[in-house]
Amino acid sequence: MKSTLLYEGSNRTRLMISYAMGDAGTGLAAIQLGTYLFLFFTCAAGIPAFIAGSLLMVSKLWDAINDPLIGWLSDHTSSKWGPRLPWMVGGAVPLGLFLAAMWWVPPGSIETKTTYYVFTAIFLMTAYTAVNLPFAALSTELTENIAIRTRLNAARFTGSILAGTSGLIVAAGFLSKGVDGYTSMGRVTGIIATFTTLIACWGLAPFAKKARKPASQSEPFNQQLKRVLNNKLFTRIIALYLLLWCGLQLMQTVALIYLEQVMLVPIEISKWIPIPFQISTLFGLQFWSFYSNKYGRITALFKGGSIWILACLFVMIIPPLTKGISLY
Repeated sequence: MKSTLLYEGSNRTRLMISYAMGDAGTGLAAIQLGTYLFLFFTCAAGIPAFIAGSLLMVSKLWDAINDPLIGWLSDHTSSKWGPRLPWMVGGAVPLGLFLAAMWWVPPGSIETKTTYYVFTAIFLMTAYTAVNLPFAALSTELTENIAIRTRLNAARFTGSILAGTSGLIVAAGFLSKGVDGYTSMGRVTGIIATFTTLIACWGLAPFAKKARKPASQSEPFNQQLKRVLNNKLFTRIIALYLLLWCGLQLMQTVALIYLEQVMLVPIEISKWIPIPFQISTLFGLQFWSFYSNKYGRITALFKGGSIWILACLFVMIIPPLTKGISLY
């Protein structure tokens, strides 16, 4: 009974708002890093494209390493606020600091800059995982009620999309003025990421304190791996997910480069174009959720994938703009 009352009335409102804000800081970081970082490395920092791409790969590889490590450490953390909240609180300030540091151009040679960005990326992704991974685990530990879990995840994605949209608006405002805007953008978004995470921790504290604790004993890794590999349907779904995610990540990285270098869209316009795409995801999330519930997830996947492929092909045949177009 007490567990049910914990998620009723004003308590439920606080939970949903706090959980939506919990993904705001990392969602903001993810959208800006995915959209602008490669362009920042090549245009603002003066790093060759090959090295810039390698820097992105280093951050992803480190992310793959620290995810299971921090997940294991979080599972074995003991505190009166549960195992997840201390990691979120501890990662909030470093997340903001290293997010701001990533958008600063240090003086020196290409080798100096590359070394700086390698270590900054490692520290940033560590802080990102320290906040995001324990936060994501909370949805299954806060309650066993499927309806509340569904609402929690809906609140999470809504908060992430709204934060990502805000991040694109902030970025467009600074970056439409030129490469000097990257540093200012980093400072503003770093502050936002830190404070939204800390506010979310404050809001989630009474719920995290009473959340279900992780299992004290886990299956050995080799047995887990064997069980996963023997599940052919699961491995096919994971492979499909990875392919789709790689396609999305690639499109996000090259979108602005394509707009500015191929389509000849002026910089003061191109930086605003990702915003309507981000807003469309908020409405698209609702539409495709309804569509998949009515017609099935596989049907929705094929329909959405077909539309995406056709849209990409259409963009490839659009002729570039005439040089000299400007807002001013």
